[in-house]
Amino acid sequence: MELTFDDVARLPMPGDNVAIASRRLEEGSRIRRGGSVFELDFTVLHGHRFAVEPIRTGEALLSWELPFGVATNDIFPGHYVCNDGMLEALSGRSGIEFALPARANFADRIESYALKEAEFQPGKQIDAVDASAAALTFEGFDRGQRGAGTRNYIVILGTSSRTASFARNLATRLHEQTSAQRAAVDGIVAVAHTEGGARATPNNRELLLRTLAGFCVHPNVGAVLAVDYGTEAVSNRHLQEYMQLHDYPIQKLPHAFMSIDAALEEKQRENEKLEDAVQGGGLFLGIPNMLIAEAKTAQGRALEGYTVGEIAARENKHPVDAFLDISLSEDLQTFFTSIPKETDTEAMREVINSPFVLPGLSDGGAHMKFLTTGRYPTDFISSLVRDKGLMDLEQAHWRLSGYSAMAAGFTDRGFLREGAPADIIVYDYDALRSLPPERLHDFPADDWRLAQKAEGYRLTIVNGEVTFEDGECTNASPGALLRHGQG
Repeated sequence: MELTFDDVARLPMPGDNVAIASRRLEEGSRIRRGGSVFELDFTVLHGHRFAVEPIRTGEALLSWELPFGVATNDIFPGHYVCNDGMLEALSGRSGIEFALPARANFADRIESYALKEAEFQPGKQIDAVDASAAALTFEGFDRGQRGAGTRNYIVILGTSSRTASFARNLATRLHEQTSAQRAAVDGIVAVAHTEGGARATPNNRELLLRTLAGFCVHPNVGAVLAVDYGTEAVSNRHLQEYMQLHDYPIQKLPHAFMSIDAALEEKQRENEKLEDAVQGGGLFLGIPNMLIAEAKTAQGRALEGYTVGEIAARENKHPVDAFLDISLSEDLQTFFTSIPKETDTEAMREVINSPFVLPGLSDGGAHMKFLTTGRYPTDFISSLVRDKGLMDLEQAHWRLSGYSAMAAGFTDRGFLREGAPADIIVYDYDALRSLPPERLHDFPADDWRLAQKAEGYRLTIVNGEVTFEDGECTNASPGALLRHGQG
């Protein structure tokens, strides 16, 4: 699947050579940026960085056009950029089910900013407003010492990087679950970041605490919940002490400081597993991989051939939301199909060559609106035998005819020999293939069913009479109904 860069990442400044992922991106994802396409070498978590330009060994990694590290080996577009500290933190984190790089590809190197006084140009001060000239008012929220707000948000603050994921998940769930009960609240939002999660004191600790304190007392914030584990280099205790020391007006702000205990952390891990299952298609019948096969509206037909997951990524939606939006927009008339999962070729070779295995399905046509599994003889020969070479053609013929007839109790069928009924298929081995499914409205009340035809069949002969020729029915019906193997 090819993703558009602006849909999945951000480049803070034009001169940056690494980008920040705006959502989790899976290993192997292809990302188009401008006229080039590159592929991610590892899974990149939300908020982590990957290269968008070649970075040679010894060159600086740039974000906000400022160097934050130096490459310890050559880095190319699509490479996940990580240092030793990141790998150590991720390897000890629960819920990491994907592969991590074997070693870091950059080392920290943050250069102190040097003000060039000769080049500094102060901005022009705007003219002061004459408050006595008129009554200047606007609708908002009077926050006292904190000023006046034009919005009213509840903030879930991840005090350190370790609680960033918890803050995001909690804010999302509360926002969705309480939408009908909070008419006076504009939203519940997470403030999450990537700093202060380790035990060592970060070199930007003062700046980080000042930034978090500023978020807490911003006039657009109506209430705040700060979350930590209590053991980080930047914790709720540090934030409280900083705000008290510097007289931040938090007394009249509804607030709480919460530390995650073991029970809460376990619950969070369960929620993360559930979220991964939903995102990865483990739940909801694999919705992200469902294909728009047939739409009813012009807008829907533009989506035909795309998966729900691709549409969701393009529209920045959850796959379930995208699925429901598409369905409702077409009055539940959209036709979705599922993409078959890739099969382990060697496992399939072992199974189909077992002396106890017959090719076939026992479905009996029960899913006429959902599946067309009667194509299995065509797929067995064209895919497993011809394309993948998992079985000899002669063995495939035997299993589809004589062996199957014996298993069903037919002693006079499945053989080409003198005196036996002439039930024969004549086909073009190289041209044999299944065609795409199609809808046929041939049921009572114009109801429909799925049908799937094939190419490459020359003749179908039953009891010596041709019933199909080049895919066309001859209307001959030389067969007879069998009950318990008897005519």
